[in-house]
Amino acid sequence: MKFLPEIIILDRVIHHWLIRKLNPLFEDLFINDSYACRVGKGIHFGVQRLYHFIKSCSQNYKADSYILKLDVQGFFMHINRILLFNELEKFIHQRYKASDKMLVLEMTKILVFNNPIEQREIFTQLLKNKTELSKIKNQAN
Repeated sequence: MKFLPEIIILDRVIHHWLIRKLNPLFEDLFINDSYACRVGKGIHFGVQRLYHFIKSCSQNYKADSYILKLDVQGFFMHINRILLFNELEKFIHQRYKASDKMLVLEMTKILVFNNPIEQREIFTQLLKNKTELSKIKNQAN
């Protein structure tokens, strides 16, 4: 059995607390065919959509169709943390209206700057569907 240090467990609790607060604010910005970190979506829903698109593009499997599988290697590991936090901070100021906004901002800052890559992935996945993310990636290079 592997024991996790208490600090990692606390970080995960804060991480999930933040996502419950911020995720609904991102939903209306996502394209329909984005599946990561979304309630009611996920891999099974994505595979069903893929079958639908293949059937549609191939005219009910009568014509050739092609699929591109693409993975940007190292995407999450190379996100500029300052740019990521600046985008999240701007997003939270614009869209988050609850009275605990300052706490949400502070916890976001802690998670972005002090946690390992795995803890930050959720934020970059939430932001990657926004059009501004291409700007972040370009500036990071």
